[in-house]
Amino acid sequence: MQVSEAQRRALYEQLRERLGEETATLVMEVTVPANVDLATRGDIQELRAEMLLRFVDLEQRFVAFEQRFVAFEQHFGVLEQRVTSFEANIDRMLTGKLYRVVIPVLVAANGVIVGLATWIGTLAG
Repeated sequence: MQVSEAQRRALYEQLRERLGEETATLVMEVTVPANVDLATRGDIQELRAEMLLRFVDLEQRFVAFEQRFVAFEQHFGVLEQRVTSFEANIDRMLTGKLYRVVIPVLVAANGVIVGLATWIGTLAG
């Protein structure tokens, strides 16, 4: 049976008249206020079951995420190895070409510049 707030106040007044204010206040504090629905044992069990299902779903999602993260780490490791190998190949190519092509070209160009400067110096003098 639903109890209205007016009925609760009337009860409080009757308790106060018969048992005193302190006892009436204590009784009202330990009773359920008007228009308040309390959860039943069934409500709590249903909520518990729903929460358990959601936790299981969350755990499954976490496991899937963890698996994807591990796969990402593996792919990243392979990519890192490829980049390191690529860098080593570039270093070898550049170092080889530097000694075989670039330095001889610079030496030859330097010789041409010195020769031109000498020739220009003889023309001027």
